[in-house]
Amino acid sequence: MSTVLPTLFRAIVLIVFLDNLTLSAATALKATPVSLSFSYQNGLSTLPAAQTVSIAVLTAGAASTGVSVVTAGGLWLTATPALGTTTLAVSVAVNPTGLSVGAYAGSVIVTPAGGTVADAVTIPVTLRVQESPPGLVLSPPSIALTYRRGDPYPLQQVINMISTGSALSYTLAVGGGTWLTVNSTSGAIFPAFPVPLTVTIDPSALLPGTYTSTITITVPASAAKTVAFAISLTVQPGVPAISTIWPDNATIGANDQTVTLQGANFYSGSVVKASGTALKSKLIAGTVMTVVVPAAMMIAAAVLPITVSNPNPGGGDSAAGPQFTVLPPGPRISTIVNAASYQANAVAPGEVVVIYGAQLGPASLTTFVTGGPTVANSLAGVQVLFDQTPAPLLYVWNSQLAAVVPYMDNGKIFSAVTVNYNSTVSNVYPLQVQPTSPGIFTFTGNGVGQGAAFNFDSASQTYTLNSGTNAAARGTSIAFFSTGQGNLNPPVPDGTIATAGGTVIDPNVSVTIGGQPANVLYTGPVPGLSVGILQVNVTVPSSIAIGTGIPIVLMIAGKTSQDGVTIGVK
Repeated sequence: MSTVLPTLFRAIVLIVFLDNLTLSAATALKATPVSLSFSYQNGLSTLPAAQTVSIAVLTAGAASTGVSVVTAGGLWLTATPALGTTTLAVSVAVNPTGLSVGAYAGSVIVTPAGGTVADAVTIPVTLRVQESPPGLVLSPPSIALTYRRGDPYPLQQVINMISTGSALSYTLAVGGGTWLTVNSTSGAIFPAFPVPLTVTIDPSALLPGTYTSTITITVPASAAKTVAFAISLTVQPGVPAISTIWPDNATIGANDQTVTLQGANFYSGSVVKASGTALKSKLIAGTVMTVVVPAAMMIAAAVLPITVSNPNPGGGDSAAGPQFTVLPPGPRISTIVNAASYQANAVAPGEVVVIYGAQLGPASLTTFVTGGPTVANSLAGVQVLFDQTPAPLLYVWNSQLAAVVPYMDNGKIFSAVTVNYNSTVSNVYPLQVQPTSPGIFTFTGNGVGQGAAFNFDSASQTYTLNSGTNAAARGTSIAFFSTGQGNLNPPVPDGTIATAGGTVIDPNVSVTIGGQPANVLYTGPVPGLSVGILQVNVTVPSSIAIGTGIPIVLMIAGKTSQDGVTIGVK
């Protein structure tokens, strides 16, 4: 009996409980919101955020009830908690990992305590799985270049922009310096059609070193909204080259000499040597350096090879080129120029020239003695020889002197110049000659700018200096001065001092002012000066423009004077 009674008791209790459930109606429920929707793009690392559904009794004021929560439609859908009491917040989450692209339907089913399926509240859940967001692929993914100065440029590289999905729009910006440019800053990229982006690199202004730049490409519709493309450029020094040295010589016993080198591929790391000894140097630009040849290297006559070296990688030593020469004492000619134009052109007979150099004459400027019929060809121990013909000397000095090129009558042509100072002869300076070599004297002392011209007042028969503030009126006459006329006909002795001139018009002489022909009134010597100096009187054209810098050009037998000479015209 003891084992039968408990079993019977439990059966009676169960019958009573079931009977009570049958008699009590389940509590009606409501869900807020009534449905849920999720979306997801394949490839994203972040899952869609969970959403909350509030489960409450339908009738206001009704008592709370217990509920159970389950899901249907797939394991990708979960809802928690599984049991609870109204009002209950149910968190609904989806995990689309592994699902193919498409739409998926599921539901959250909430059943009240004592209820059946008919009493449950069903919340539809939809999940839309989309294709992975399009991406931007760059090929190559980065660029690293090396450029050696002196090699050809600009450099060009192509970057292919490729979409991994749908069409993409892009904009881009370049950062890191003006040495890099691109051929496009915006556009569209279509699937399977790479878009080439041409990158142009101009390293011409870059010193040796490593430079970086970043191209930032913005693609709003892609998974990564921006893509950075890195470009690095290593500039190597290159092999330096020396084209000229100035000055290229000094005399034994000279003090430190500052020498200018011109060439290519110079930079702050360049090392200059003379005969293998490093010199103190200063970089002026990539093509110009100054170096100091010390006095200690000039105690004896010598030839000092000058080299410039740049470090490796990408460097090297300059090839054999100009040399610095330490000379024994005595006069040295460095250059010869037209005294009016200051140009080192071929010389003409009778032309006044300036000879530059060192130890050409006395320490103090000495001029020729006026009053005689000719200019002497020897002055203060100095003689200038055109081949073997002595030239008239206007002044002599240590670093420069002025001479008149001897006339070359009877087919005579000179090929070289030497300076003899106190019986010591200079280097031989090669000479080019031509029949005429006109140059107009200027008041600027450098062969350009305001010409040495005078306005003529016909009423007072006086001359006044032409200038921007005292311009010549159109239709009036001016006088200006030049040299380089060439042989005279009839010939005169070298260095002849001109006396009062007559009215001479040389048919080989023509003048333009402001680009228009000017009527030539007189061409001839200037009384009191060497016949190598020519005076030209012309009429200012009436129709030319006015201004303070109107160009004037002299032509003698087909050769024109230097550019840049001007007069004032009003």
